[in-house]
Amino acid sequence: MRIIVVGGSLSGLSVAIALARLGHQIAVFERATSFSGGAGLGVDVSLLRAVTGDSGSPAVIHGNRMSSSWYIVRAWLLEVASRTVGLTLHEGVEMTSCTEMPETVIVKTSQGTEEAELVVGADGYRSMVRASVDPAHHEAAYAGYMLWRGMCREEQMPANTRWPDGFVDVQYTKRYRLVAYAVPGPDGSLVPGRRQISWAWYDPGQRELLERHHCLAGDLVIGTLSGDRFGEALKTHLIGEAERSWPSPWREAIMATMRAGDPFATPIAEYVPNHLVTNRIAIVGDAAHVATPMTGSGFRYGLLDVLALSRSLSESEDVPQALRRFEDERLSDDRGLVLSGRSWGKQYLEQV
Repeated sequence: MRIIVVGGSLSGLSVAIALARLGHQIAVFERATSFSGGAGLGVDVSLLRAVTGDSGSPAVIHGNRMSSSWYIVRAWLLEVASRTVGLTLHEGVEMTSCTEMPETVIVKTSQGTEEAELVVGADGYRSMVRASVDPAHHEAAYAGYMLWRGMCREEQMPANTRWPDGFVDVQYTKRYRLVAYAVPGPDGSLVPGRRQISWAWYDPGQRELLERHHCLAGDLVIGTLSGDRFGEALKTHLIGEAERSWPSPWREAIMATMRAGDPFATPIAEYVPNHLVTNRIAIVGDAAHVATPMTGSGFRYGLLDVLALSRSLSESEDVPQALRRFEDERLSDDRGLVLSGRSWGKQYLEQV
């Protein structure tokens, strides 16, 4: 069967690899041509191996969870994809529409028209494929708070700063929340002196700033704010807030990131799915469910989606039947993830 996967990030590459392993012909369309930066994330190595069938793994730091970075995990998935038979990745190709027919799906892209027996949307929190699955309910909404985020290289830290080997820490003030932890270096290194700290600083009440920088349009999240657009006044303010709010080594990591010009800011979006499939279209990962990063489980739930979809398709050659089985297995859990994050966000906003 020919399958088109829309989106070549973590969930997209994972589902492409898993379905190609079943013998299907997979074409992945990713609109971007280059990626940089990214943030830290938890990695369930055993689940990633189950999905990809690969005995290796991306570089991770072991502690109270296994942690890596988006960029390192994607690079590893790209390497696995490159040696997966039947999988082709097309970068710089944007999907413009998909139309379901009785036996196929017609996909229009920036480079022409494609046809497949199944389309899987893995195109992130602003998914276009989601609009084909649930036209009346397809937009992720602003959760009412945002994140300042960044990665600090160990070499940027003061020499006498304690290094946080292997643990994820959550810090609280009345207004802010902070989640920070160590991850491998940009090249995957675990060698002392070449690792990184990933930090995510939750901040409410920044709607005016986000709207001014065109990150929000009403209640829709439409973009992120890169560090080169922060301006010196904002960086100085955040450095001062970090000095007052956070303990070492997170304080030093945030301050070093600000001074190096590498932070970014993103409003938090949420999407609770009512549907995951039509007869020949399915959505997985952030296309299917968008939850606050505070859950720490977005990538893991995306992999669970992929595992369930590949299992359903392996058990039935009837695509609509297989997709219904996939939705029956995953919809409740995916909704639960987002709702649990929404409950946390509500309590957070009530406390500030």
